[in-house]
Amino acid sequence: MKAFPPDINFMFDWRSYQRRVLSSLEEHLQNRHLHLIAPPGSGKTVLGLEVMLRLNGPTLIVAPTLAIKNQWLERFLELFLQQNEKPDWISMDLKKPEFLTVTTYQALHSVFSDKEEKEDIQEDGVLEAIDRTGFKTIILDEAHHLRASWWKSALDFRKRLSEPTVVALTATPPYDVSLAEWQRYIELCGPIDLEISVPELIKEKDLCPHQDYVYMSAPSLKEREIIQSYRVEVDQIMDFLVNNLEFVTVMKNHPWIVEPEVHIEKILESPSYFSSILIFLKEEGVFDWKAYRHILGSGGETLPKLDLDWTEELLTNCLFRDMYTLAFEDVMKEIRKKLSRAGAIDRKRVYLRTNKKIDRMLLTSASKLGSIRDIVAFEANNLKEKLRLVILTDYIRMEDMPTSPEDEKAISRLGVIPIF
Repeated sequence: MKAFPPDINFMFDWRSYQRRVLSSLEEHLQNRHLHLIAPPGSGKTVLGLEVMLRLNGPTLIVAPTLAIKNQWLERFLELFLQQNEKPDWISMDLKKPEFLTVTTYQALHSVFSDKEEKEDIQEDGVLEAIDRTGFKTIILDEAHHLRASWWKSALDFRKRLSEPTVVALTATPPYDVSLAEWQRYIELCGPIDLEISVPELIKEKDLCPHQDYVYMSAPSLKEREIIQSYRVEVDQIMDFLVNNLEFVTVMKNHPWIVEPEVHIEKILESPSYFSSILIFLKEEGVFDWKAYRHILGSGGETLPKLDLDWTEELLTNCLFRDMYTLAFEDVMKEIRKKLSRAGAIDRKRVYLRTNKKIDRMLLTSASKLGSIRDIVAFEANNLKEKLRLVILTDYIRMEDMPTSPEDEKAISRLGVIPIF
C-alpha cells in the first residue's frame, strides 16, 4: 500500500478556524513541520487526521495514553471512514506496523530504550518491520507529556526515518519548564506555526463565553500548624547558616570571590548562583560587594535581601553542584543533615518556601470541600433552575460511599463521593 484509499473524506463541514489552518497548510509544511496549538474541543484530532490524509504517506500517530490512542482510531473510523470495523492497513501495535499505525509514547520508548532491548527487538524483526513500513508522517499528540527518556526515544525514531514530516498537536505547550526542556520540546516538535484561540471557539459557539475566577481556600487548623512548624524550622536553618562561621569562611574563600576575573566564564554560566553568594556574604556582615558590580552588570547601590529564594539557589549549588564547596564535606554534611531532617531536600534541590509533603497535603486538603460547597451555593442562588455545573476531581473514593443512613462516614478527603 502506497497511499490512503482515495475516497476518504471528513463527513462534516470544517469550522472557520479549522479552514484557516488547512488553507495555510502548504506554507507551514515547507520545513516538514507543523506545530499547532489549539484548546480542548477545537478538533485537533480531526485536523491531525486531515493533515495525515493530505500528506498521504505511511503514518505513525503517537499518543500519551491508551485512551487517547484509541480515540484516534475511533475518530478516524467514525468521521472519515464511516465504518465500525478497522481495516487491515491500520495497526494499533507498533511491533506489527501497517500503513497507518497508532501507538503510545511508552510503547515507542520500549522499542528504542537501550542497547540490550534493541538487540532483542532486532532478533524479533521489529525494527526491520518499522523500516520496511517507511513512515513518512509522524503525528505527536500532546507532546508536552514526554518524559526525558521518552523524548530521546522519539528523537531516535525520527532520526531513523528518511526526511519525515512531523505534525505536533497540543493544547498546552510547556511554557513553564526550564530552558533546556523547552529547547528539547522545540527540537522534537519544531517552532510553533499556528494557534487556534479561545475567542475563535466562542465565536463559532463551540465554547460558551466564560470568565475564569480563582477562589482561595484556607488550610485547616491542623494543616496551618504543619506549615507553621516548617517555617519555624526554616527560620532556624537560616539563622544557623548566617551564623555558621565555617560556612561563611568557605564562601568568602570561594574562587569566584577571590579571583572573579579568572573564573568569569563559569560565573557567567551560573549568574544566579554567583549573585546568591554575594547576597549571602553581604547579609553576613562587612563585605564589599560593590567591587563585583562590573561582573553583575549592575550599577545599583543595593543588593536584594537574603530571602528564601536566594538561599535555595545558594544551598542547591553548594550541596549538590559546586565542586569547590563539596570538597568541604564536614561543613556541607551538617547543613545537609539539618535540611534533610526538616524535609527541605528533594531530588538534589533545596526547598525552603514549602516542601513536597506540604504541597501534597495542600493539593488534597479537605478544606477545599468547604470552598466547593460555597461556590455551588453561590451559583445555585444566582442561577437557580438554570444552573448547570460540573465538578472535576481526581479520585472517585467509592469506599467512602455509605452503605446505610447509619454508615455515613466523616468527610476527610477530596473525591467524587465526598464532594457529592
